[in-house]
Formats: sequence, structure tokens, C-alpha cells
Amino acid sequence: MIKELQNYFADCPVLGSAAVNIDYLASRDGSVTIKTLECEPIIKRYRTGGSLRQYCFQIAIRCPYRGSPAESLKNEQLCEELAEWVEEQNDAENLPVLADGITAQRLEVTSGGYIIDEETNHARYQIGFRLVYTKI
Repeated sequence: MIKELQNYFADCPVLGSAAVNIDYLASRDGSVTIKTLECEPIIKRYRTGGSLRQYCFQIAIRCPYRGSPAESLKNEQLCEELAEWVEEQNDAENLPVLADGITAQRLEVTSGGYIIDEETNHARYQIGFRLVYTKI
């Protein structure tokens, strides 16, 4: 699942040419990572043996942070643009391609971008997501 999400977000124009890592956020500006979040995986079991499931994750982005209001606004706008891109893709039913027997139903934004930590000249912004899918 995480590899498919990595491939999906690698094509996101909002993230530019940044490599999308898994569970690793480099210290340089523009670094991006996907991190799995804890959640109940099964939403509903079907009598046929399949199920409706969810996969919760967040995307973290390392951004410049020097205390400038203009810079903070730019970072927040990047998070908003990423959330908007995901919502547009969901509305167009352009969802991640998953393994055989697994079909994405929708991709949702669960939390807007927010700053999680501040380091000298850098900050980590995070956005929460939930992929809902069926598994046969």
C-alpha cells in the first residue's frame, strides 16, 4: 500500500520534483515523506468475504522557517495546495492504483497542514490523509 502511495504522490505537481520518501524526512528544504498512521484497518466486512478498509497516513514536508510571516504563509499555502490537489484527484476519481484484488474508493484529507516542529531555519509541516479501499 505504501509503495503505491509513494508512486501516486511522486506525480503530484504541487510537490515538484521532490523525491517522496517513506518514514524519512531529510533536513533539507523541500524534503517529503509519507508516514503510516495508526487506525482501525477494517471499516466493514462483507458477507462475500471482502471488506471495506482504510489506510491512514500523513505527508510531511520540510520547509524553510525563519520566522517571516510571508514565509510561513507560503508554507501554509503549499499545504493547502496539496490538500486541494488530493481533493481534485478524488473528485475526478484519479486514485492510486493498488495491488490485484484491492481497489481505491476515495482519498480524503483528514487534517489540514500544520507545523509540527521547528528547527533552526527549517520546519516540518504535516497533512493527514485516509485512503478508503475495498479488498476482495
